[in-house]
Amino acid sequence: MTNNIASDAPFDAAQKELVAFVAAAMIPADASRNMPAADHPRILRDILQTAVAAELAAICAYVNRLAHNVLGCDFARANFDQKNELANNLAGSNAPEVRGFVSLVVQCYFRDDRVLGALGLEARAPFPKGYDVPTGEWDLLETVKRRQPFYRVVDR
Repeated sequence: MTNNIASDAPFDAAQKELVAFVAAAMIPADASRNMPAADHPRILRDILQTAVAAELAAICAYVNRLAHNVLGCDFARANFDQKNELANNLAGSNAPEVRGFVSLVVQCYFRDDRVLGALGLEARAPFPKGYDVPTGEWDLLETVKRRQPFYRVVDR
């Protein structure tokens, strides 16, 4: 049994700092479009509330391992330039921890009202009103339709 109660914050200050820095490196602010960075307090709060504690702990551990390998210190002890170097290393990573974190950040970022407004979308749920989707060029799928199957057919 755990000593935590439901109101306990599952993430410590170092984890929050790491998450905020990496999220902002992924999606920086764009003043020309009035778009906030992914470390904006409201978006960061959404990231931390949406995150599964184990998955967020995994990305923090991954970044700290990378920091030790690249910089020889923990992320928290790195200076700003070193942290940027780590963020650049993460950008090319295909590690499961990174992919999951990218998905989480993007999901939380694009449900922020200000981001939706800057993109010209109403800040509302898609249902029941829905959104109009422009008709695309279906001819682009012809090469996919002609491709040989790359999967195993299962007998029914």
